[in-house]
Amino acid sequence: MICTPFTGQTSGRGIIMRYSYEFKIKCVEMYERGEYPDTPNGISSKQFKDNIRIWKRMVDSSGIASLRHKPQNKNWSPEEKTSISFQSFSW
Repeated sequence: MICTPFTGQTSGRGIIMRYSYEFKIKCVEMYERGEYPDTPNGISSKQFKDNIRIWKRMVDSSGIASLRHKPQNKNWSPEEKTSISFQSFSW
């Protein structure tokens, strides 16, 4: 199974892992069958299992799409850019 860590991203607990949407779905499906996938390198078994339980609760409450990564950058239209710039200059 594929998981990729954020390059150079560290926290108080170590390297932050980022998993693909497909990997998360596969983990949740295995969890529903009472199984766990192999724990990836760089994360403790307990933390990985906790993540899977969190993903399962997210799916139960908000649907499978809640496991998708959120877009990091918003594409602004020229009108939105103009509107924002006028708001910031009109104190």
